[in-house]
Amino acid sequence: MEQSLAMRNSVQKRRVIILIICFLIVIGLGGGFFWWNQGKPAASLLPAAVSKKVDAFTPYFYRGRIPADYHADTDHATYTAGVLMMSLTKVGAPSLTLSEQAMAKTIVEDDLFINGEKVDVNGSAKASVNSVEGRLLGVFLSGDRKTLAFLTTTSDMNKNDLKALLQELVPVDN
Repeated sequence: MEQSLAMRNSVQKRRVIILIICFLIVIGLGGGFFWWNQGKPAASLLPAAVSKKVDAFTPYFYRGRIPADYHADTDHATYTAGVLMMSLTKVGAPSLTLSEQAMAKTIVEDDLFINGEKVDVNGSAKASVNSVEGRLLGVFLSGDRKTLAFLTTTSDMNKNDLKALLQELVPVDN
């Protein structure tokens, strides 16, 4: 009887040890997966077929989700005559047009931002929200000063939404 009780305790100890080892393995795999993926940015939402056509500048777009619950009309993204254009829509809000082009040497950089409210963006890029004839206009200039982007709308919109959209623009890897 003592032997069977000792065997039962021994089996229970082994089961506990096996469960602890399995638990540690699962934790280790989860941590390893997180570590492996932490440095990898999400893929750009800009269709690769469109971004590969762009050769005069580096296109900028969003990774993962578009801020402020906007959605991109990727089926109608175009690159024509050196201008990349795409519509951004949001339920209950005005649609926006994102247009990007190479920064022309004839444009004076300071003139783009002279009357606008500065928006903090990553790196050495510049952005501002301007009011043009009562409507908001987002202006973005990449850090390398090669890409100029505009977010335009046909009606009034939330200034904070426009700021969020400007702040999240990142270069697209071709």
